[in-house]
Amino acid sequence: MLLALFGLSSAAMLSAELESAAGEAVAVDSRLVVPDCPEGRDIERRADGRALVAHCPSTGWRLVVPLAARAGALRRGDLVRVEAAGTGYVVRTEGTVEQARADGRLVVRNARSGARFTARLMPDGRIVAMR
Repeated sequence: MLLALFGLSSAAMLSAELESAAGEAVAVDSRLVVPDCPEGRDIERRADGRALVAHCPSTGWRLVVPLAARAGALRRGDLVRVEAAGTGYVVRTEGTVEQARADGRLVVRNARSGARFTARLMPDGRIVAMR
């Protein structure tokens, strides 16, 4: 593969393959050890569109890589992880989407307390509680 000629790590090569298949940025941890796959990997998008699956048929190696959430991809009833940050802290909680708007704003019900709050879907896929 041409990327190997430029000294890219196996994780960087896989990331480039995934980005090419997805048509968008894909986050792959650079510390990931990706085994060689001489005949090439199969890359497929899951039916729900939320992840890519990279698979090496000869070794059976498989990796599922979630794609960043998009406002249109989130629906009522989806489970999400929301974060709230301040000076020196970040708090994360899980919740259920009650309403997803096209502008990226969400109404979420906290899984533990049941409280409803508004959050925003960020371009990188994080969901951040609004103040």
